[in-house]
Amino acid sequence: MATLYYLSTLPQSRWADDHTDSKSGYRPVLNDLPGKGDHLHADFEAAWRLAQDLAYDLPGAKGMDVIEVKLDDGLYDRLVQSGDIKPAAAVDCFGAELVALSENACRLINHSAVFEKKEFLIPEEVLLLLGSGETRGSATMH
Repeated sequence: MATLYYLSTLPQSRWADDHTDSKSGYRPVLNDLPGKGDHLHADFEAAWRLAQDLAYDLPGAKGMDVIEVKLDDGLYDRLVQSGDIKPAAAVDCFGAELVALSENACRLINHSAVFEKKEFLIPEEVLLLLGSGETRGSATMH
């Protein structure tokens, strides 16, 4: 299985009610709108490092989610050969390479990949030091 990773940063982004998953109630979706596409990390450590950095910089954030996207090697290879998955021109703020997905790749992956959420939660004691009077409770950003 090929694996890619993206960060879920806003409550309304990428977790959509219309892609309901019976286990979680929601299913993450890549940006398959016409002319859009998406950028993902190919390396978990790079995505995880960026998630931690962003979580500490977002006011009121309790954490950040890294979404693991697992897809069949055959599909991945076909999308690379067709140019629907290719190295992105941009890198993240730490210089980690990104992978660019076309809207076609996003659409195919949305309907065939397995998505799994890995939560980075800011420790409660750090939240208090950051001035947040609230405890985390059960809400995380996604």
